Amino acid sequence: MSIDHAAAARREAARQQTGEFGHQSRTAPVGLSDDTFLAPVDESPLEANLARKGTWHVADACATTEERDGFVRTTIHVGGRPDLKARNLAARNIYEELAQADATAVKVGQLCAAGKPMTTLKVTGYGDVEAVEGRGAIWNGRPFQYFKGSSTKGYYLDQGDVIDVTPGFGGQEGLAATFRRRAAQFVPTVERIPMPGGFDDLPEYDPDVFEDEDYETRIAAVYLITHPGIADGPVPGCLFFATDKQSGEGPNGTHIINGQFWAPGQDGPLGGEGGLTSESSSFYSGDLARLGGKVTDYVPGSMTFRDSWRDMPSDRSEAYRRILGKEHN
Repeated sequence: MSIDHAAAARREAARQQTGEFGHQSRTAPVGLSDDTFLAPVDESPLEANLARKGTWHVADACATTEERDGFVRTTIHVGGRPDLKARNLAARNIYEELAQADATAVKVGQLCAAGKPMTTLKVTGYGDVEAVEGRGAIWNGRPFQYFKGSSTKGYYLDQGDVIDVTPGFGGQEGLAATFRRRAAQFVPTVERIPMPGGFDDLPEYDPDVFEDEDYETRIAAVYLITHPGIADGPVPGCLFFATDKQSGEGPNGTHIINGQFWAPGQDGPLGGEGGLTSESSSFYSGDLARLGGKVTDYVPGSMTFRDSWRDMPSDRSEAYRRILGKEHN
């Protein structure tokens, strides 16, 4: 999958970047300012990781906080909360392409070889996004970053988690702002699917609808999911277009959700990213809820079943623009 460079001019204007990659312009507009953005920009202050000096929370998926009656409640989500995880991982893939992952790896290697201080931006497989300050090094022939203030503890940087880097300490604000802005620009807002009851708004399956009429069935909801993958591991940023449900026909009385599955990088009838194929399919309701979240700003009925597969863009960001009714390539 590759970013469609035909839209480069529009994206570059929205990125509001100046100077070295990862440094944000101070004059950049903030929030959902125009048609360029798909979601509001997160402007919450960065919070330090109290367990590791120099580590900053940019976008959490494994822990959420809620203030109520003067108390702050923290909830731990083992493996990542599905909706937050799906959105952060989709944003990671788009960010990696914009940052040119190979160039980032070279830059990391150079800083580590020189033993220079750096700030890295990393996204874990569970969807947590962190900015980490530390000094670079080479251990056992591999790039390594010490945690800030430590000469013994750190982690290897060749595990695929690092998506950007800036020289020196103190780069967390710029990296966080860039990630949050790009997530808002390219990835729609999603919400958690509560269970049970998360699919109550879907219509019931009608067996009397003929096949030719089925193409004009309205898409009732769209879900952003991370597909488990076939051979190459999980594929973030997939979409599922739900048309209806078969209540009680899943395991333990749960539902079967029918619709169209979309995989990024689909060039032709076969060969989507990770070997996935965009096709008519169904999910058990519990599985769908564990894989991602519901796209908040999709207007129910604004797309038909035919729309969900005909001329769908292969590019993640352009596909997301289409489902929200925005101009796309």
